[in-house]
Amino acid sequence: MSEAIARWTFTPPIRRDQYLIRHPGEAWIGQLCEQLRQSRERFDPEALSVVLNNLALVLFKAGMVAEARRLCRGHYRRFAASPDINVAQCAVQPWINEGRLLARCGNVEGARRRLLLGPRPEVVVVSNSTISPLDAFTMTVCRNVAVVDGFMLELRAGGLHGAEAHLTGLERRGVSGGALAEYRLQLALARGRAEEAALILNGLGEPPAYLPMLASYGAAIELVTNDTRAFARDVLLLVALLDGWAGTSDDVASILHSLSWLARIGGERYLAAVGGVSREYLCRTASELDDEELGCLLAGRRYDPLPEGSKARTLAADLLHEALMVLRDNRVRF
Repeated sequence: MSEAIARWTFTPPIRRDQYLIRHPGEAWIGQLCEQLRQSRERFDPEALSVVLNNLALVLFKAGMVAEARRLCRGHYRRFAASPDINVAQCAVQPWINEGRLLARCGNVEGARRRLLLGPRPEVVVVSNSTISPLDAFTMTVCRNVAVVDGFMLELRAGGLHGAEAHLTGLERRGVSGGALAEYRLQLALARGRAEEAALILNGLGEPPAYLPMLASYGAAIELVTNDTRAFARDVLLLVALLDGWAGTSDDVASILHSLSWLARIGGERYLAAVGGVSREYLCRTASELDDEELGCLLAGRRYDPLPEGSKARTLAADLLHEALMVLRDNRVRF
């Protein structure tokens, strides 16, 4: 890892849309058990696919990589073989999810094949199955994954230069948008180029501006320029936005994730800015959102939804077994 990356922590795009709440493990597994039952009773393969993706996410977050990968493989192999294109397209997400698992394990080439499906793919090859035509939603997913997950993958593989080359390649293929610009901004900050970052932020601030994004990146730029007073001001603005401004759970999650990122890159300056009372308020807000991962991030604790020896882990193992049995059951219609 390069010295620049060691000093800087990158974050996904600030705005979270359709954010998935990370409920406490036992409650989350209980919800998935019920959703699995309902999708089987209704013979609803698309609903079943959502359950399987969420279960893979829980297993991934718990560090159960082998189990998560086994589920992803069973999922995409069964769905990709369906003659119904609407069902077959559901294989793309677990294919991507396996790419994320491979990235965590350091298998860069395997991850690339699953994550870099292209900015506007008309055809996706999943395992040995060719899936086409893709609908607009699936194409958007592929594009967003190529930007966000692809950036993080190439950052890990090739450092700042590799990540920048990835963004340049996407731009040459006609990709644009806020997420790509945010990573350009973050690269500038990692290199200490505050003026360049500010210029990019001004472009992102064109209406309709997302206020938490402006405050978050404003604070990050102020860290680079050592403007402690302005940094504290923007951090406290983000805290204030939670009270009255944040109208949806997406807004709350976006702000809390922004603050957890600023805590990682700001260190003692962040702690001095928010103070003890505000830290308690943020943890309480995460608890009210019922998001265990955010609560752990803000409290500086390790997040593990399925601890060793816990009832939640046992329930997850049982649910995984049941899910794999469903995927192997030829009587279940797809």
